[in-house]
Amino acid sequence: MGKRAVVVLSSVAALLGILLVVALVVVLGNAAAPASAPGAWVPTQEPTPTPTAAAPRDDSSPTATPTPGPAPTPSAAPTSPAGACTRVLTEPQLDDLLGAGWTTYDLPTEYMRRVSIGTLGGIECRWQSENIFTAGTGSLSVIILPADRVPPAFVDAYSPVRCEESSDGTVCRASAFAGDYWVMTQALAASDDLPTQMLERATGHVASTVGATFEGTARQRQADWLLLPECEDLARDIRLDEIIGTGYEHGDPWGASEAPEDAMIREAGVAVVCPWFSVDGSGPRGDSFFPTAILAAGGAWAWEAIAGLESAVAVDVEGAVGAVIPRPGEPWATLFVTDGVNLIGVYGLEGADRILVAERILGALQS
Repeated sequence: MGKRAVVVLSSVAALLGILLVVALVVVLGNAAAPASAPGAWVPTQEPTPTPTAAAPRDDSSPTATPTPGPAPTPSAAPTSPAGACTRVLTEPQLDDLLGAGWTTYDLPTEYMRRVSIGTLGGIECRWQSENIFTAGTGSLSVIILPADRVPPAFVDAYSPVRCEESSDGTVCRASAFAGDYWVMTQALAASDDLPTQMLERATGHVASTVGATFEGTARQRQADWLLLPECEDLARDIRLDEIIGTGYEHGDPWGASEAPEDAMIREAGVAVVCPWFSVDGSGPRGDSFFPTAILAAGGAWAWEAIAGLESAVAVDVEGAVGAVIPRPGEPWATLFVTDGVNLIGVYGLEGADRILVAERILGALQS
């Protein structure tokens, strides 16, 4: 085994416990109920509540002495009715697909893919079987988008069913059109039997009901939405080498490729996920670093719900209209910042480093 491989393995071993949590989130629903996607089912009751109390402040991490601006007030704060995902698949259908004892996996309010799919006028729902690691099919995910918002490369990419190896196992996907909408289903194979027939049934179930219940409308791109950068260019612009070392690389340290769903929203122009890692000892104190930045164009519509989470802690970030850590006690807690129009998330760094990356990203976007 080469020297660099030894360094990589030793550097990441201590993080495996944390990354198991992250991996489960990816498998079951990559990062609570889809509560406010623009253009999701038009509600007749239960609008998204407006938080009335300010989040507590986190002064534990030093930064320059910024003057926070006013809280952002997106012009099209969307709402959706409670239980929207119950309209995608019925309980008997889910019993057929996943077996008795399945549960709904609630996507966190701050889950960035949920925000970006919402910007496109879509919704994502996820369920898991009772015994996720032993059942034939461990989990089921459904994404619904307006057909005209699906990048051309993805229109027929998963029709018929297509299965691919990933860092979490074998993942199969299927897609179909349902009137003005496009449906993609995804399942994690928890055994050697691939869930191709199950996905075909699931896609058919969703396609047969979506036209009668779904009224998704994408937000129209505005001039002040950010243009998605290339991750290598962004790293250079924010001088990432000063923070995590000159030997950093772009991508997943274990060699995992970009998730198709992330590629889809990137191709649609609404979000980009930029993972980096530094394990060669060139970083400060010779430490290893695994930061990720997510940039969501026009994503500030979700800010009120994210900042209004009971656990959210406000943070001073120079140049930001708002900045919070929604769940500060969780592993690799994410710092979210907004300029009032776009939304940025940074995780995988601690304290001042996390704030510095967010500040420099804002500066790069504003230059």
